[in-house]
Amino acid sequence: MIQSERAGRHDEIETFFRERFTTDNPLITEAVKRMLAAGGKRLRPRITLLAAQTHDADAERHMQLAAYMELIHVATLIHDDVVDNAQTRRGVNATAIDYGNRISVLAGDYLFAWIFKNVTQFYAPPIPNILSATLAEICDGEVLQLRALGDLNVSLKSYIDTVERKTASLFAASAQCGAIAGGAPPHAVEALRGFGLAYGIAFQMRDDLLDVTADAAALGKPVGNDLAERKMTIPLILALRSGSQEFAGMVERLYAGREPDTAAVIAGIRQSGAVDETRAQIAKYARRAEDAIDGLENTAAKAELQRLAGELLGSHVGRRADDSLSRRLRARVGDETEVEHDDLSRARHEHVGRLDVAVDEAGGVACLERLDDLLERRAEPHLVEERRVERHQGNRAHGRGAARRARARRAREYGLVRRRRPRTIEEAPVDRA
Repeated sequence: MIQSERAGRHDEIETFFRERFTTDNPLITEAVKRMLAAGGKRLRPRITLLAAQTHDADAERHMQLAAYMELIHVATLIHDDVVDNAQTRRGVNATAIDYGNRISVLAGDYLFAWIFKNVTQFYAPPIPNILSATLAEICDGEVLQLRALGDLNVSLKSYIDTVERKTASLFAASAQCGAIAGGAPPHAVEALRGFGLAYGIAFQMRDDLLDVTADAAALGKPVGNDLAERKMTIPLILALRSGSQEFAGMVERLYAGREPDTAAVIAGIRQSGAVDETRAQIAKYARRAEDAIDGLENTAAKAELQRLAGELLGSHVGRRADDSLSRRLRARVGDETEVEHDDLSRARHEHVGRLDVAVDEAGGVACLERLDDLLERRAEPHLVEERRVERHQGNRAHGRGAARRARARRAREYGLVRRRRPRTIEEAPVDRA
């Protein structure tokens, strides 16, 4: 049912673009429709509609606003491809390849102007103000990224600041404007904007990661394209932070054009552990996105937004996966204690990030402890404090190492740590006793 609703909403957005989008300039309309026809997940309009639906069930009323969010994104892509001298976008020729740089720049400019003409005509403040400020943020982020090209000293903090402006600001505006259009109260508007900002950061990090882990068919552009453009992405920044002078020299030669071997740099990134570190950062911001709207009223729209954040962690851990973990936990705590989906989600995202892959011992222990606390808090709150005292006394009597080893054994017993190849929870054997 939910999947059919998602597909239906996606189809409605596509129909809106196909049948209702037009400008006064046929060449601009053709160039933009060609970009739209190349596809895309339409995440920004989806988030706009879902944010509106948290307080207004009639999503159809906000379709036009959602479309403007995607069109702002399309205009930025047209300009990006000119700046980056890109050859392809979403598996087809970049607009500049077929229309030339001049037409592409003018097409992007025209589209921005057309969007804001309509937004100011049909929407009252603060929506036009939010979108104009967002456009300024996007341009600022682009300039920051250009200034950082080839700078191997870029810090993670600087990277996140750039991503907030260049990518996350439009996700934040999409959620914020959708909430305002849907009549959400101020606290909900702020919460949904926070969701969009954190989601946008995690989204860009995942996009950076795919550049060194996916294939060209999945990306819709060449693998290692960011490296070829001398961009400082999060996997590269984290790999450089590992301190390998040999790797740093390899990147420096690549970015100086003396050794154009992106495959070797990609291999170095993977060997450095930066891929796992990047996944941890993605999980951190995906959790922030989920937490930002945790206090909102439970609705199907809220659940769908949190599902979108969960998808950024990799392959989404569905209800079936959580059910198999529930069975293992009920075997431990007794059938009379129900383990709810929300408990598992909170524990998974707060301490492990993902349970759909094998977790290390520290992650397994942390998840186990969090689940224990959640179960005890739901039963009798005073047990939580007693458990803390018990742990403290145990650590003093036997040493922290012994206590940690005992918890690690428990984590292995309950299936939270697996030593063989990474497997999804669905693939893992489930106790049927």
